[in-house]
Amino acid sequence: MKKIFQIIVLLIIPWTLFAQKVTYSKDMLNGTEWIMQYSFNTGFNETWIFAKDEIIMKYSLKNGKTSDLRWSYYLSSTIPTKFDSQKVNTNSSGCYIITNSKDRQKMISFKIVSLSSNCLKLYWRGDSLAIGGDAMYYNLVRKK
Repeated sequence: MKKIFQIIVLLIIPWTLFAQKVTYSKDMLNGTEWIMQYSFNTGFNETWIFAKDEIIMKYSLKNGKTSDLRWSYYLSSTIPTKFDSQKVNTNSSGCYIITNSKDRQKMISFKIVSLSSNCLKLYWRGDSLAIGGDAMYYNLVRKK
């Protein structure tokens, strides 16, 4: 009986360590700028700027034209069913960036896969009902 208990403990401990989510503070993103790294030629450059209450996505086309998108955001440990604007100006924490497009009023969530001083990796899964769905990893490098 003692050996069975030891085996169970040895199986549970690694599982609980693996299941723990890494959380990030909004302060870790606030005031940072990131350049999107694509594995293919998009014809434009994309920069993400994290301000206190919004993410500004700047697009620069090769012909010199520019465009900005502004999304309110907060961090959360889970993906909510509805965007909570009360959390935007708080120092939230979590492993998901919850955004709300100011133009389209649509909530989009990104999972923070990793965050270091020079690299931000995000995962997004779309609403598609197709097998496998729409999913994309975003690789951003800290702007110098």
